[in-house]
Amino acid sequence: MSSNVAKKLLMEESNLWGGLESVLLNSELAAALNVPQASGLLITKASSKGAGSILGLQGGYIPANINGSQILIGGDIILKMAGIEIKDNNSLFSIREHIRTSKKGAPISITVLRHGEVGVAEFLKQ
Repeated sequence: MSSNVAKKLLMEESNLWGGLESVLLNSELAAALNVPQASGLLITKASSKGAGSILGLQGGYIPANINGSQILIGGDIILKMAGIEIKDNNSLFSIREHIRTSKKGAPISITVLRHGEVGVAEFLKQ
C-alpha cells in the first residue's frame, strides 16, 4: 500500500471502514489463521469503490465454514492502525477517533498481515 493511496483515503473518504466487510477475529480464530497476535480484523470483502480498496486492502477468496458461519478467508488482516492494536470493537472506535482528531500532517500507520507476511505503511493525515 503506497502512502499516496493512504493520503487519498484520508482526504476523500469520510468512512474509514467504508466498502469493507470484515470479521473481528477472536483469539481462537486468530490462532487458527496464524495471526501473530490474539485478534485482528479479517477483510472478507473489499468493494472496488470503498475506502479499503483505495488503501489496497484485499478481501477473502477461500470459502470456509467456521462454527456454522460461512465466511471468506485468505484476505488481509489488519493488525494495528494509528498505533492501536485491533483487539475488539472498542479498539476500532479508538482508531477512528484517533484519526479523526489527529492534526493535519500527523503520521498514521497501518499494519496488515497478507499471505503470512506483516507489512507496515505510514502516511500523513491530510
